[in-house]
Amino acid sequence: TYNGYFGAGSGILLITLLLLTTEPVLHRANSLKNVILVASDVLPAMLFAVWGTVVWAAMWPLAIGAVLGGLIGPAVARRLPPAVLRVLIALCGFALAGYLLVRG
Repeated sequence: TYNGYFGAGSGILLITLLLLTTEPVLHRANSLKNVILVASDVLPAMLFAVWGTVVWAAMWPLAIGAVLGGLIGPAVARRLPPAVLRVLIALCGFALAGYLLVRG
C-alpha cells in the first residue's frame, strides 16, 4: 500500500487500525506502525526520486525532522503512560483533521 495517499494522517489511521484489529498494546502498535510506514514508503520514494518529482530543497528539512523525531519520539513514548499517549495521539489526530479541514 502507499500511505502517502492519506498524507499526514496515515500514521494516525494506521495506529488506530492496528489497535482495533491486531495489537492492543499501544507501544507495540506504534512500533509496528513505524515499520509498516517505512516499508510502504521506500518504493514510492525511490520512484519519485528517479522520475525527478522530488523537491530536494524541501526534502532536507523533512529528512532532518524525521530523523530527529525517530530518535526522540521512542524515548518520550516509552516514558509516558499508555493512557497519556493515547490522549496525545487522539489530540494530534483531531488537530490535524481540523487543520486540513480549515486549509481545504
